[in-house]
Amino acid sequence: MNDEFLQWLREQLDDDERTARAATDGPWTTMGQRVLDPSPPSNRLGIGMAVGHAAASADYNETAEHIARHDPARVLAEVEAKRGVLRQYTDLREQVRNPVSAENRSRARALQGEIGDVLRLLALPYADRPGYRDEWRP
Repeated sequence: MNDEFLQWLREQLDDDERTARAATDGPWTTMGQRVLDPSPPSNRLGIGMAVGHAAASADYNETAEHIARHDPARVLAEVEAKRGVLRQYTDLREQVRNPVSAENRSRARALQGEIGDVLRLLALPYADRPGYRDEWRP
């Protein structure tokens, strides 16, 4: 796993965080076909119109539920969890580079490989974004 991949993944997480923080606060809930956003309509940045249109159409219960389940608070929690995995990886990389002992290096190298595999999996949802490389696929 190279530094370019790690930086690219950090940038994707930063982008997710920026987008979630720009959205209105939750908690978001569903009521029938509507997603209820607790903010005043003027603060919704056009989200209310798009959701309102969907609510006016038939068969949007699943869409409304999906939107409510992926509110900004959940996105921020997922970003922090993924950053935690990145921190574990970089901590292990440091242990490989500056080990306390040969046994420590060997253990850290094995764990680093396993967590690297997890990072590749975590990057898959971003595969359609600019900069993703097929060589990063698990």
